[in-house]
Amino acid sequence: MPGHEYLLTSTNLFELEDTPKNVAIIGSGYVGMEFATLLSAAGVKVTVIVRSGQPLEGFYSQHVHQLVDEMKNSLGINFIFKQNVTVTEAQTGYEVQSANGNLGTLIKLLMPVVEFLKLMH
Repeated sequence: MPGHEYLLTSTNLFELEDTPKNVAIIGSGYVGMEFATLLSAAGVKVTVIVRSGQPLEGFYSQHVHQLVDEMKNSLGINFIFKQNVTVTEAQTGYEVQSANGNLGTLIKLLMPVVEFLKLMH
């Protein structure tokens, strides 16, 4: 993925000295979804970027849809579906872009370490 050098992983997220204001999580497996919930509960604005049409692929879709609705409505987590992204450094953070256009500037980007290792191979 272009821009992977700007990504935090779920491992080095805990090394941050300050809590970021907003985070995009690229990947929606169980680790990404868990971090989305954790960061949102800590007051971080969270966007989950899902490459497919559903997070937690392989899980029962009706339960996943209920979970996503709850995460959106109760925690204010934003989901962007069916997107592959590129990342570039910007003056105030990182610019996240998809084939459909600019998704915005974010302070931190997180990719669960499992997804990051897949990306590197």
